[in-house]
Amino acid sequence: MTSSSRLIALLLTLSLLTPVLADNSGASFLLLPGDVRAAAMGSTGVGEDGVLSALHFNPAGLGSRLDPVMSASYNSWLGDAGYGYLAGCLPINDLVIFSLGFTYPTMGGFERRIDDSQNPEGTFGAMSLAGEVGYSREIIDGLTAGLTAGVVYQKLDEYSATGVAFDLGVQYRPLNWLGVGVAGRNFGTPLTFIKEETALPSTIVGGVNLRFLESDLNINLDAEYHLDDAEDTIFGHFGAEYVLFNTAALRLGYTYGFNDHGGKLDGLSAGLGLTIVGITLDFAYSGHGDLGNSYRAALGYDFAFVTEHGQNLNDYLAQLEERILTTSRAFYEEGQDYQARENYAEAASAFDKALIWNPDFPEAAAAYDSAVMFQREQEIDEHLQQGELYLRVEDYVAARAEFAAVLEIEPEHALAAEKLQFAVNALAELLAEREAQVALLSEEAAAAFAAENYIASIIGWGEVLAIDPTNALAQGYLNQSEERLAELVATEKRVAASLEGQGRYSEALDHYLTAQELAPDDLELPGSISRVRGYLSKQIDELVNDGIARYDRKDYTSAEDYLRQALRLDPDNRSARDYLNRIASATAASSSSGPAEDPVVANEFYLKGIQSYTRKDYEQAIYYWQQCLKYQPGHPKAGPNIERAQAMIAALSSS
Repeated sequence: MTSSSRLIALLLTLSLLTPVLADNSGASFLLLPGDVRAAAMGSTGVGEDGVLSALHFNPAGLGSRLDPVMSASYNSWLGDAGYGYLAGCLPINDLVIFSLGFTYPTMGGFERRIDDSQNPEGTFGAMSLAGEVGYSREIIDGLTAGLTAGVVYQKLDEYSATGVAFDLGVQYRPLNWLGVGVAGRNFGTPLTFIKEETALPSTIVGGVNLRFLESDLNINLDAEYHLDDAEDTIFGHFGAEYVLFNTAALRLGYTYGFNDHGGKLDGLSAGLGLTIVGITLDFAYSGHGDLGNSYRAALGYDFAFVTEHGQNLNDYLAQLEERILTTSRAFYEEGQDYQARENYAEAASAFDKALIWNPDFPEAAAAYDSAVMFQREQEIDEHLQQGELYLRVEDYVAARAEFAAVLEIEPEHALAAEKLQFAVNALAELLAEREAQVALLSEEAAAAFAAENYIASIIGWGEVLAIDPTNALAQGYLNQSEERLAELVATEKRVAASLEGQGRYSEALDHYLTAQELAPDDLELPGSISRVRGYLSKQIDELVNDGIARYDRKDYTSAEDYLRQALRLDPDNRSARDYLNRIASATAASSSSGPAEDPVVANEFYLKGIQSYTRKDYEQAIYYWQQCLKYQPGHPKAGPNIERAQAMIAALSSS
């Protein structure tokens, strides 16, 4: 150890373990703030509430704390010194808060000499330890009081001393932006080292805390008076902190009042703070005159983040539930309006959407069943009435189609079966006079027309006319078949164009191909099909690329969503299938129990399922709701919605 470092070590040891040179107090390390944030702010905090540094400056400051907080640090300080600090507080209820703190300065590597010899006889170390327990509570609104009691222990080589220390303080915040406080610190029993008895460094402190810019800017002004005969007894402290985006903090401080004796522990100070998901990281710089500069860091956790995050999640879920109920109610009222106008098909659709948003909606469920029943009865009545009109004009083919439609809805409908048989018999009698081949072809053409297979109907009636060119019945149905076919083609093209405009290229392509099957000679369709196939190919490539990009970022949930969409559009896409296998392997390797429960992600999938169901994309809706259940197995609406979508798919398959 060099002579200069020995001098620094000696000065520091004297400051930590013995009275501060000119005064008569011991355990002067009790004057040093263990809290790194407070050190960066000029050792201030007497008037500030809700911060852990109040354990040192004014125990009343913890009386307004609502959530637990803790902080720990250990730093290599000046020379060979180390400085450790551990503190925390625990609110018991809205009024009572308990706190606990430990301070642990150490120094080692002193050379032991008995006389003026240049050869040391060994080395020795020094250490101090202070532990304190605090109690704080709110007396009346804005007024808090606090008390700490602790044990002070110091050791130098084989010599040691022990004492008891107390802090007492009050704090008052009349306005949100203004807080004032006063405290007495380090009152207690004296320390006896060897034979010399020294008092603790007792002080009286007062301070003001100012808050501006919605508490993002904090300013502390403290005054400190030492109750001893030291040369310096009055000190002024200034500290400021500015918080950016509730995450980063810039700090500055200054202490005024030290003379030129060896106790220069304060002066200019500065620091930074970071808060990330409740974890706090604090850094502080302090100037110490001839002793040099010190740099300190601390790690802590503020449990207020857990409380705030939980409240935000509850607020989000409450807003989502309110939105779901409001939307469901809106669809229900829309369905009631349609039902009042006897538009039962639209009413049933609206009630169905209300149940998708809120499966636990008994009024909507009952209204849906009622609307479906009325729609069914309305359709049966319309087909029967239309069939009767066709019978009166002896249009037995059209009558047959209407009565067959009734039996599609209600296979056991006796009147429709009777009328259908009558129409069949009447048509047979009408065609009995024709040649057998004409009769057969007409029967086939009529069946095709009834089944809305207008291409087969056109061919059939054309064959009838080829045999009997004067057959007015065949000519009439041929014209109707051509007109309805043209309407179907126009409808398919119109739907395809609309879907293309929405970017739903796969569905648009299906409709264009259907139109081409119905009208192979349409000159516009090849160009439209080619164009949409190009858009679809580009869309598939974008989905695959987006999925791969998210896979590379390990965002497996979003990656799987994009890749499944691509595979749904192109089942033979090898890249999509390959990356889905990789995702399956990655997720299986990371967790055999499935993804962590996350209500936010679950509800995102839930809403996507509703959007897919509304577009009548029932299989995609089922997939999203299954994903919802992975992230929230107890989701109350996803399960019933999956059953409803499966029922819709089954109904479409059987129709």
